[in-house]
Amino acid sequence: MEVLHERCAGLDVHKKTVVACVRLARDGKVVPATDNMPLEKGDKVMTRDGNALAGAVVTILGNSQFGQTVSRANGAYDLAVNGARLLTVNFAATGFLPAQRQVQVPWQGFVSVPDVALVPLDTQVTTITANAGYFIQDVLVDGSSIGAVSSYTFPAVTANHTIHANFSLVGGVIAAGSTSTYICPSNPCVVLPVNLARSYSNAVLAFSVKIQLSPNLALCSGTSSISEGSFLSSSGATLFNVIDNGGGAYTVDGSIVGASCGPTALAGNLFNVAVASSDPGGSGSITVTSTKLKDCSNAPLPASAGPAGTVPIDNQAPSVTVTAPNGGEVWLIGTTQSITWTAGDNTGVANVDLDYSTDGGATYPHVIATGIANSGSYAATALNN
Repeated sequence: MEVLHERCAGLDVHKKTVVACVRLARDGKVVPATDNMPLEKGDKVMTRDGNALAGAVVTILGNSQFGQTVSRANGAYDLAVNGARLLTVNFAATGFLPAQRQVQVPWQGFVSVPDVALVPLDTQVTTITANAGYFIQDVLVDGSSIGAVSSYTFPAVTANHTIHANFSLVGGVIAAGSTSTYICPSNPCVVLPVNLARSYSNAVLAFSVKIQLSPNLALCSGTSSISEGSFLSSSGATLFNVIDNGGGAYTVDGSIVGASCGPTALAGNLFNVAVASSDPGGSGSITVTSTKLKDCSNAPLPASAGPAGTVPIDNQAPSVTVTAPNGGEVWLIGTTQSITWTAGDNTGVANVDLDYSTDGGATYPHVIATGIANSGSYAATALNN
């Protein structure tokens, strides 16, 4: 079977020459082609560090009819083409930038292409760091969100890309502080602070905070029991206002007036709340239910409510019974005598003071012992008074 075709068909491209694989048309006649056909004889495809690169695909740009070949383990390659023309050889490998070389291929011969070193694709890592007081809200790569990540790797960079990060202020926290001081008959009114803590230093122009007292608490003296703190007032003249919303709920507003804008401190006392209770015991709480902060442009600053502040309550008097001496005893001076008692309280008895009276119980000016454990017994020395 005779084949009329401009190129070799079914070539073994690992051979250096091809003999009589087709019949050529010359001067309008078909004649046998017994001479060597043009064959491109390759040198090597290398990596940038000089090592042979196997598996690189070698093609002729714009001439898919010539097919392709692949570089061997030593980086060498061969490819048969039509001769007598200028061709562009294309080299491509996964993970590398492509490369091209132009060669003039002769008729019935071969040409050697200089070694080609393919450059590996760059992997670009972008690290994203928020300034103090800010957090990463979202990151967009080429216009698409990838979430709030702190780094992104652009793999195999062959084209331009964009990365855009959105940042937001870390919100401040406004919360009532807790206290260990009891509301009790000897201390019926206890003050709890409402404070701001934040990580950004933008100047604060104003605040509006809503609080809720637990049902067992009440303001000691109406809305005047909510007094301004030092946070805003430390920066100049202020306006301070309290609104009773009913049901133990209050709105507390404060703002800077005059030329100055406001404080930049990271923490401070916004206001204080003095509370009382008639409950016999337990604890009460003040909860911040709503927060607003404004900057010097009257734009909102991020802030949220923190945990509730608590105050212990103990309005129930302790019960104490002295079981010895119980009246009528005679103690000799200098002798050791046992004083016994029982004591209880709804919040517990931390310690006991022992005093005695010489006026029939009207007063107890004489100290026997103070701050002793509630053991129920104490060895005392009888005194001459």
